[in-house]
Amino acid sequence: MPDWSYHAIFRPLLFRLPGRIARNWTLHAIGGLSRIPGGTFVIKTMGHMELSPVLEDQLAGVPIACPIGLSSSLDPHGTAHKALAQFGIGFIELGPVTVRAVHSDAPITRIAEEEAIVYPDGYVNDGADAIVARLRKGTGHRLPHFVRLTPMPGSSPREALLQQQELLEKLAPYAAGFYIDGLAEGWPSEEALAYLGEVRQLGQAAAPGKPLLLYVPQQYPIGMLRELVDTAAEGCSGVVVGEAQREASTGRMRVGG
Repeated sequence: MPDWSYHAIFRPLLFRLPGRIARNWTLHAIGGLSRIPGGTFVIKTMGHMELSPVLEDQLAGVPIACPIGLSSSLDPHGTAHKALAQFGIGFIELGPVTVRAVHSDAPITRIAEEEAIVYPDGYVNDGADAIVARLRKGTGHRLPHFVRLTPMPGSSPREALLQQQELLEKLAPYAAGFYIDGLAEGWPSEEALAYLGEVRQLGQAAAPGKPLLLYVPQQYPIGMLRELVDTAAEGCSGVVVGEAQREASTGRMRVGG
């Protein structure tokens, strides 16, 4: 979008609206534009983003046109993925994805002076079945998806393992790779380590040849991290550090700032 129109017109308007409404209005507007004939061409023209072949790379062995991807928190429902794919990114993250939907109507808080956004719940998503149905219909773009598989909040390691098996089986046809999540549940290190090892085995069986990356929350205790990473990362294609910090007093998730 041309800077003159955003800074002079749209930014002041959007910043007067509640965070959730502003985000949804923006994503529905640009997503709707991408679905009309010629819409993606208009978006690409507005974005002025033509990728150079010099940027081509690989992420855990998956070819990507650019090493910069779209964070899952920006558009958790995939409303505007077809449009956002025109803005010079190389891949799209999906997740967290849980076996059942997790909803929250609590406000999304924008802290403009700190360039931060605070989300009320880090588990919010449409659930595996809804996400699979959306992917099956087609996304309108060719960017690879990396899917973060997350246990339902409060799950035990055994419950989480069964959930991960279900998620892998449902999403394997649509994912280029997976992030193995679960460390935020606060399990003892021995149980977390056993869980990660079993999920790796499930992933190798359900999605052979597709990379599995270990997802580590930003505020994971350093001592436990040192204990886990060397062993847990064995057999994984890499490590992904979470984008959000959990606020100790409220449990909300803060991105940026």
